[in-house]
Amino acid sequence: MRIAVTYGPMCLQRSAEETWNDPRTGSEIGWRRIVEGLRARGHEVEAPDYAAVTGGRLQCAISINEPDSLRAGWIPRDTFRICMFWLNGFSFCKEGYDDHVDLYFSPSEAHRQKAIGDWGAPRPEKWHVSYLGCGPAPRGRGSG
Repeated sequence: MRIAVTYGPMCLQRSAEETWNDPRTGSEIGWRRIVEGLRARGHEVEAPDYAAVTGGRLQCAISINEPDSLRAGWIPRDTFRICMFWLNGFSFCKEGYDDHVDLYFSPSEAHRQKAIGDWGAPRPEKWHVSYLGCGPAPRGRGSG
């Protein structure tokens, strides 16, 4: 599957290349880990800085934290759009942002509950959980 995983202009404080080579925040590390994980599973993955996807048929676009970046003209209308949403509210989003996202993933159930509750996510049925952690293997208590 051909996938673009974007780290958009609101979060990207340095160049995409600099951020990739030296991730400093949880979101930056999460972006890189998602890209590396999808590549390890055999997907063709691009990690552009917002709108730098090169030619070919894109089947999925994943945005880190920025639903508005999925509005971009470089994403064909029939592309599946996912937002990995690790922030605490939608005040920075433009009106209609939800119309450009098929699924959202929160880092925890507590975060998802805040999103669909207090923060007022328009369509709670779009929200799921993809737990963040230090590694891909499940870990039990006291496992280090």
